[in-house]
Amino acid sequence: MKFVRKIVETHIWIALAGLSFFISGFVLLDGDIANIPLYYYSLIFLATLFAYRLSTGPSSLASLPYPALFRFRSGEGKEIIALIILLALHVFFLNLQEVFFFGVLGLLTVLYNLPERLRQYRQLNLRSIPYLKIFIISFIWASISSFLPAYLIHGVFFENRSFLLFSGHFAFIFSITLPFDIRDYHRDNKSDLRTIPGQIGLTATKIISAIFLATSMAVLFTFLHNLIFVIGFALIVLLLIFYSKPGRSKMYYTFWIDGTIILYFGVILLSNKWF
Repeated sequence: MKFVRKIVETHIWIALAGLSFFISGFVLLDGDIANIPLYYYSLIFLATLFAYRLSTGPSSLASLPYPALFRFRSGEGKEIIALIILLALHVFFLNLQEVFFFGVLGLLTVLYNLPERLRQYRQLNLRSIPYLKIFIISFIWASISSFLPAYLIHGVFFENRSFLLFSGHFAFIFSITLPFDIRDYHRDNKSDLRTIPGQIGLTATKIISAIFLATSMAVLFTFLHNLIFVIGFALIVLLLIFYSKPGRSKMYYTFWIDGTIILYFGVILLSNKWF
């Protein structure tokens, strides 16, 4: 259990989920995994690690004074700088279109996690916009797992099937992100942070989450054509959504609910292999 907790707390689990989701999109768009460039594995993994290193934890980037962030004596500063350097090295393997694609998503991530000292630039402070967080998260995850695989397979980011897959993946990430707002319900209410559960209540939030899940599963079925696997997976996720509540352990959300992304990947691989 200590090992599991460690990979969750260091964001390795969610980084593996990010990589799994990207490969899932690649498989659903009929790509051969063997054709994925090797540097893409490290790029997606490190990019996800970087994003969550900025946005989570008790001393996230958003709560650090920016001089402390880049102080080499700071452990967090070292980690973030190391990740930036490693990610920058991947630029040499990418073409201009890929650099632009990752640049846009990276910019969204950084702008959302600007240090407090930089928030004098209010027009750049995405955190100040109510309800935006869940849409940014869903957009980034869906883009990485639909448009990027389409580009690697067909040479274009935007096509009919990649747009369809984007909509399904957006809905899926949206559905499993809402429980995290349920987890933080009491804390967010005390801090006057406007969230979906805070506005419509916990039960209504779970219903909305279920609707988005059903939408994503309908899209998945158009690609997978395996009703048993799709329904089985949907029921597991649905149970996790409806058993979410304020005060549940952090591991329930960061391991089990985030883990549904990895399970999604497993379902796709098993379905393709056996049926």
